[in-house]
Amino acid sequence: RMRFTYDRLAAVQYAERWWNSYNPNFRKFEVDCTNYISQCLLAGGAPMRGAPVRERGWWYNQDSWSFSWAVAHSMRWYLSGSTDG
Repeated sequence: RMRFTYDRLAAVQYAERWWNSYNPNFRKFEVDCTNYISQCLLAGGAPMRGAPVRERGWWYNQDSWSFSWAVAHSMRWYLSGSTDG
C-alpha cells in the first residue's frame, strides 16, 4: 500500500494562485472545473495512478488523462472508492 502525506496548504496555495487563470503546464478544457480541482489535489501531493488506462485511477500527462482527472462524475466515483488517500 502506498503511503503519502497530503499537504493541504500547498493545495490551497495552488488554488489561490490559479483560480482566475490557467497553468500553462496543463491542458485547458472547455469545462475546466474538474481539471482545476485535480491540479489542486496534485499540488497537495495526491498520488497519480492507473495510467495509461483512461478508465482506471486518477492521472494526467500532456497527451492523455484519466476520465477522473477531467470529468466530475468520474472523479466523484474515483474518490469515493479510493483506498489510498
